[in-house]
Amino acid sequence: MKIEIRSSGNVQTIDREQEESLYSDARTPLHPPKKTVKLPLWVPAVTVTFFLLVILVLGVSVWSLNRSLRQQAQGESSQSDIRLPAVDPETGALTSPYLALSEINERALAYASLEAEQVTFITTKLNTKTVPVQYEVIFIKHGGTQYEYHLNAENGVLLNYWMQETDAEVDTTGFLSMAEARAIALECAGLKDAIFTRERLDPDNDVYCYKLSFYDAAGRVYTVHLLAAEGTVLRYEVEEPLQPDVRLISLEEAKQQALNRAGVKDAALATFTKQKRVGSVYLLAFTLEDGTQYTIELDGQSGMANTVDVVPVAADTSQFLGVAAAKMLALQKAGLTQQDAVTFTKAKIDRESAAYVYELDFETDTYEYEVSVHAVTGEVIKYKAWFR
Repeated sequence: MKIEIRSSGNVQTIDREQEESLYSDARTPLHPPKKTVKLPLWVPAVTVTFFLLVILVLGVSVWSLNRSLRQQAQGESSQSDIRLPAVDPETGALTSPYLALSEINERALAYASLEAEQVTFITTKLNTKTVPVQYEVIFIKHGGTQYEYHLNAENGVLLNYWMQETDAEVDTTGFLSMAEARAIALECAGLKDAIFTRERLDPDNDVYCYKLSFYDAAGRVYTVHLLAAEGTVLRYEVEEPLQPDVRLISLEEAKQQALNRAGVKDAALATFTKQKRVGSVYLLAFTLEDGTQYTIELDGQSGMANTVDVVPVAADTSQFLGVAAAKMLALQKAGLTQQDAVTFTKAKIDRESAAYVYELDFETDTYEYEVSVHAVTGEVIKYKAWFR
């Protein structure tokens, strides 16, 4: 079969075989489909897991850095970076650069839409280590909800807050009011007026105490503990302001000097239960693995020991667990680990009910703990925890 093709006046005759060859290119797509490569299912899963691990590592690194900074801040001087108050020349009254504790409590209640009769205040304290300076307020609503508010210390603006259910309940029937407690504290310090920076209701050996901190116009910092019901003063302490031109050794240097004075070569064998500076003097206390307790007062300028008190353990400690093991058991009971921000405030061996026990006190940012561990068996004999 012949076919004529006319193009531009020309006539071309082709047969069927030539026709198939002529139009074969026309039937071929200009953009042929690409071949699809199918990845195994494990490839995207591995990729997502890798990115999640990277995010997790970064998160842990940031958390660890933040925790180390907090621990470093806790180890610094116990004196706050307070701003001295203005003094009225006529009345002698002090004017604080920050809102009063009573006013900050009222603002916290307003943010929580509660009345004073509905709650028990646990802690109100000024934190001058933060930017901006802030008040931290903790109170419990009757019925079981705990509130924690962080407010700007200068204007009372809400910065952060938390709420959680709790079964803690404090019966304040028969307790002195906080105003009465302040008056007793001022009388004890011989002051007519002061700037209060902390008020706390705290169980001390199952007896509730008010713990108050305040400072005067000269910057002297006072601490007074008194029974919440009777008003009896249990503790009084005053810290003289540090002169700005005095150069002191660091806390870590002071701790090392104390260990050297006790002949301790390995710092891991000692548990510091007190590390505090009062003026230009460091007050340090630590317990060794065998239970021996040291209390050392160091001159902050020279690093020389002013006083050294040693309380050795009279009992045979060869079968005892050791302070480090007792600390681990106490932390496990509290649901904590050594990686948590925990500060031990007491570690000693004592005889209790015809047996020797390790008495351990420690604290976190929100809780305080008292734990007694049997020195031989490791049994937890006593466990107490409460909000700071």
